[in-house]
Order: sequence, then C-alpha cells, then structure tokens
Amino acid sequence: MQNTLTPSGSRRSQLLLVFGVVLLLLVIYALTFSLDASGRDFWLSEGGIVESLSALGYFVCAALMLLMGGWHYVKKYHYLFMLVLLFGMRELDFDKRFTTMGIFKSKFYASSDVPMIEKVIGLIVIAIFFYIVFRLVKNHLKDFITGVLRFSPAHLAVFFAMSFIFISKTLDGIARKLGGFGITIEQSASVYFQALEEILEMGIPVLLMLSVYLFLSRHKQ
Repeated sequence: MQNTLTPSGSRRSQLLLVFGVVLLLLVIYALTFSLDASGRDFWLSEGGIVESLSALGYFVCAALMLLMGGWHYVKKYHYLFMLVLLFGMRELDFDKRFTTMGIFKSKFYASSDVPMIEKVIGLIVIAIFFYIVFRLVKNHLKDFITGVLRFSPAHLAVFFAMSFIFISKTLDGIARKLGGFGITIEQSASVYFQALEEILEMGIPVLLMLSVYLFLSRHKQ
C-alpha cells in the first residue's frame, strides 16, 4: 500500500482506532481468565466461537476489498485478496481436512501413504503461497517499512496483524515446543497461553479489515 494514500480523516483518531482495537483484544483476553472449563470449551476450543469468528473475519475482509475497491482493486491486488482467502481456509483447517495429513508437513510429501494427487494439490497451494509472498515483498516491503516508521494507521494495523501471526504461531503447542528443551509448563499456564493464541488469531483479520477500510476510504475520496 502506497504511503501517499494516507487514510482520510483525522490521523490521530485513526491511530487511536488502531491502538483501541489492540487494547480491546487485550481486554477480551483478560476476560478469559474468568471463564470456567465449560466456558473455555465453548469460546476457545477447536471449532469454538472465537475460532469460527477468526475464519469468518478473513472472508469478511475479502468481501470488504471487493465492495469498497471493486474488481479493479481485486484485480490489481489479487495476491492480497488470495492471501486473506488462504488465511480463512487455513483457519477452517482446509490444509488437512481433505487430505491424508497437513499439506504443510514435510512428511506429507515423503510418505508413501499420501496419494500423488494430494501431493500435487499441496505443491500447487504452496506455490501460490510463495507467489503471494514474492509479490508482497516486491511491491510493498519498502512502502510498508516507511509507513510503519511514519506511524501510518493503515500500515500499523498490518504491522500489528503480522506481529499477532508471529506470536500466535509461537504460542501454538508451546508446551510441546518447550518440552523439547526440557522445560515443563503447568497445565494452568498452558490454558492461558492457548487463550492468548486464540484471541490474537481473532485479532488478525480484524486488523486486516481495519487496514483495508482505512486504505480504501482514502482511495474512494
């Protein structure tokens, strides 16, 4: 996103909106401490409310791109449109729901138990992902860094979303990961790490939607 396309309206209010979303997510996380076991299962478990909202958020973000930007925007930034759709499908476990095992595991391609057609489909998906990453780096990395350093609200929203991706992936299976180093995490702590992971994952599409809105609202004006 070009830094010259600064979102319309008060820059200060937009910054407050971005930081307000981050703060709201932290407040929601704090509220999870009050949940009992059944409440955590309802809200935070695999396929629970929060995870479902996370998946829905990506598809809403794609719809926002289409509604606000039109076909011209989607065609020009097709790789961004494809990225949020891939994220949404990943949140719905499409990467392993229809295959023998997860397509992002090296074992998937080495195992003789996996049909060749599944391996081909997996390789196509991975190739699409690398294409998206290439276009993002080539077309946006410089402007993104400049925008973040200048505290552009739209760029900061994307920065927080990327940070949440990194943190949530780090927290995913943290007990198992630390166990490999001989570090044991108590079950009570694992519960809170899992809650934080789920809340951050829900925040990613929200921040991406906010970034798209801020960017395209200026475009329309």
